[in-house]
Amino acid sequence: MKTLKERFYEKFEVDPETGCWNWVAAMRGHGYGSIQVDGKAQKASRISWELHRGPIPKSSGPHGMCVCHTCDNRRCVNPSHLFLGTHADNMRDKAKKERVPSSLTSFQVSVIKRLLSTKSVSQAEIGRLFGVNYRTVHDIYKGHTWRNVTPEMAE
Repeated sequence: MKTLKERFYEKFEVDPETGCWNWVAAMRGHGYGSIQVDGKAQKASRISWELHRGPIPKSSGPHGMCVCHTCDNRRCVNPSHLFLGTHADNMRDKAKKERVPSSLTSFQVSVIKRLLSTKSVSQAEIGRLFGVNYRTVHDIYKGHTWRNVTPEMAE
């Protein structure tokens, strides 16, 4: 039986230009690599951190500690491209690097909120309709983004 490290090393390819270790096996939502550990799917970047750098410390926040990417490549599992941070650290890094999606207009968000209020269309389907990740739709639904846009603005 292969060890976790042996299985891990079979599931990525090194990009000689960037140095990224691109995950080529199972993927989770949002484009992150996934590997089974004790019968449970785990993010490959987190497993990479643990295999190469040790345990990920606990965080008091609701998201725990994040394994973030200096290369901004979600498929990358190269431990030298990874760093630990809180969810807030990750969001600051995302904003600093201008990775915050800004492709939606206020009108589109109001239509999305109207669709969400009907509960007749899934967040994933709404994401496909508007060309955004379902997580973007989920963040709108939860009020994490676009708080001041109302469904009535779509009228």
